[in-house]
Amino acid sequence: EDTANKICDLFAMGKSMRQVCLEDGMPVPSTIYLWLSKHREFSDKYVCAKADGQECLVDELSEIADKVLTGDYDPNQARVAADIKKWHITKLAKDTTQEITDEDLNAKILELMGSFK
Repeated sequence: EDTANKICDLFAMGKSMRQVCLEDGMPVPSTIYLWLSKHREFSDKYVCAKADGQECLVDELSEIADKVLTGDYDPNQARVAADIKKWHITKLAKDTTQEITDEDLNAKILELMGSFK
């Protein structure tokens, strides 16, 4: 159970399956998928953790926008980083059966950027 909780904590921080499995003491992906299919409580925690991970990545998009506005990041490099984060968010949404569209993400980014004015 400690391992299952650690796995969910890592997913909640926006980590990918690969990143989680590379951590010391973590199982291989096939084991995690097996646990998901056999353990309802773990599966429920996983879904919640993946949703939390989406929020974490949205926060990272906000940080990228902050750094562009303060001149710390080159806008073109930030755009690439933001696109990768957005792709990761949509991937997490598919894993948790949530529907997040590019329009949803763009609206959230515009909302965040509007708060800097």
